[in-house]
Parts: sequence; structure tokens; C-alpha cells
Amino acid sequence: MEYSAFSDAGLVRPDNEDSYCLTNLDGHSSILAAVADGMGGHEGGEIASRIAVAAVESVIAGSWSNPPADDKDVLSMVSRGVSTANRMIKEESIRRFGIPCMGTTLTAAVLCGGSAYIGHAGDSRAYLINKDGIAQLTEDHSLVGEMVREGDLTESEAMRHPGRNILTNALGTGENPRLDLHTARLEEGDTILLCTDGLTNLVSKKEILDSARTIASLDELVHSLVEMANSRGGYDNTTVVAVRYPDGR
Repeated sequence: MEYSAFSDAGLVRPDNEDSYCLTNLDGHSSILAAVADGMGGHEGGEIASRIAVAAVESVIAGSWSNPPADDKDVLSMVSRGVSTANRMIKEESIRRFGIPCMGTTLTAAVLCGGSAYIGHAGDSRAYLINKDGIAQLTEDHSLVGEMVREGDLTESEAMRHPGRNILTNALGTGENPRLDLHTARLEEGDTILLCTDGLTNLVSKKEILDSARTIASLDELVHSLVEMANSRGGYDNTTVVAVRYPDGR
């Protein structure tokens, strides 16, 4: 499989509180990808997002020596990884600050056996891009995400809404955060794209699709999308991770 990632602090914020991982689980055909967008002062967001992707990577990669038997096994690995991340973030927050005061989004995808298995909390996103177009595989756990689903805002209005950064769910902020699990079947040439809201607040779904259709190289694609967000102000950290299943070459 072909895969690539790029993360940038943007043009306004001094630090990058996004984290990501891209891990080849078996040296050939199984990939773990994840993005996380941290929140919390005193470097808390950077710490939380880093813990999240490291925990998911440790749990899933550490379990892969016993390959999963079916969809349920893979989703169970993803769920354990996210639960471990939530616990570790809260423990580290209490150790550093005395209270649980940092959190992060997390969107993780395991690609294997012709499917993508996704675990998701927060408003980072997973997209499936293929010959039919682009489909958002995750729901935004945010104020504007709920308003879009209820029909009170359009997607373009949500990108400009002053409350677009208000999350309704994230890791590290509660005892049992909501975890959405999804399975998407893949065909040759399909691309799974994960990103933080630094991209989706400034670049539309159609623009992501148009870029994916005109830029063949995933390395060029992820850099181009981040540069597009920066060209429109770069108000936030932006991270894009893309995996093509398989690359068809």
C-alpha cells in the first residue's frame, strides 16, 4: 500500500498540538493510521494527542502477532487502544496538573483484508475517496456537527460558525467517552484520508476530492491539502494522513 502524512503548526499557533501515526503492522498489507488533535493549556494538548496515538499504536501493533480472525477482532483491538488512550491521558493529566484538564480527538483506522476499521472520538475525520466520490465515514462530535445533522446548518455554514471548535466528546475528558466504530469495504485504488479540523474548517469536502483526483502521489496530496489550509489563513494546526488500498502498482 501507498501511504503518506504531513502535519504543520499553521501560520498562527506557536505549537503543533496535532499528532499522528502511520504503522505497517505486518510488513506488507496491514496499516494502522491515526490522527489526534489535542486541547489543553500548558502543553496539555500536545501531550494528550501524543499519548493517544502512542497508546493506540502500542495496543494494536502489540496484538498483531496474533492476527485477528474477523471484523469483530479488529474492532475490538481498536476499541481497546482508544480505551487505553483515554485512561492514560487522564492519569497523565492528574500526575502533571492535579486534575483531568487535557484532552484530544482521535480517529484511527486499521486497513487490512480489504477493509478499513475505524475508531473515532471528537471532530477529526475519516474520509473514503474512490471512483464514486468522497464519503465522510465519521460523525463530528461537536456543536456544529450536531447542528448539521439536525438540519440547522449546512456544511459550508458550519465551516464559518463561531462555535465550530466546541467539542461534545473527546478522550481524556470523561470516564466513558463516546467511541464510534465503523467498517468500510475497500476496492483497488480506494483511499482512506484522515485529517484534523485545521483542514476541514478551511477546505471543503469537494476540494479534498478534487485534489485527490488531480494529484496522483499521496505525498504530494497531503502536502497540497495542508498548504491549501495555510493559504487561507492557517489558523489552526493541520494534519492529513492518507492510505491507498492497494496502490495498484
